[in-house]
Amino acid sequence: MNWGQILMDSLTVAIIGAVAVLGSTLLANWITDVKGYKKLNLKIGEVPNTTLSGQHKDIEAAIKEGNCSLNEQVKDSIKGSTESILSSSNTILTKVEKINDHLIKEKADHENSFKNLDKDQQKIKGHVEGIHALVKDWERTISRNRELENKVIVLEEKVQKLTLELSRVNQDRSNDRDEQDLER
Repeated sequence: MNWGQILMDSLTVAIIGAVAVLGSTLLANWITDVKGYKKLNLKIGEVPNTTLSGQHKDIEAAIKEGNCSLNEQVKDSIKGSTESILSSSNTILTKVEKINDHLIKEKADHENSFKNLDKDQQKIKGHVEGIHALVKDWERTISRNRELENKVIVLEEKVQKLTLELSRVNQDRSNDRDEQDLER
């Protein structure tokens, strides 16, 4: 079991979760902005007696107010996402450490169970381990053999295609020579 891979998978899930929370927060803020701009347009349309510069000042103030609230929302969202990531990471790390401690204990118990074997039993244990290694080697060999058989099939198909193409080219050349001979 590869603990580095398990830890990386867990961290990847936590990061993806944080990105999803951040994305949904940004989407919600964007929707809020769109609604704010609609309200701003309504306000601009409702104040017909002000001058153009007055409308610009009103718009500028509204935008500054919207930006301030948006910045606060983004900061709160990032803070919440960061806290969520840290909490998830700590939980995952705790679980991984528990699993690691359990496996270390299990391995030690397994090794201790073989310390009391006599020499004949230790020989048998060694032979069984050798058989297991041989079986794993056979499995790798069989897998490699299947891969090579598939490659051979692909190459045979390519050879067939090239042979057909070569025969067509030779036939075309032969036809061209016959035509040239007829023209002379």
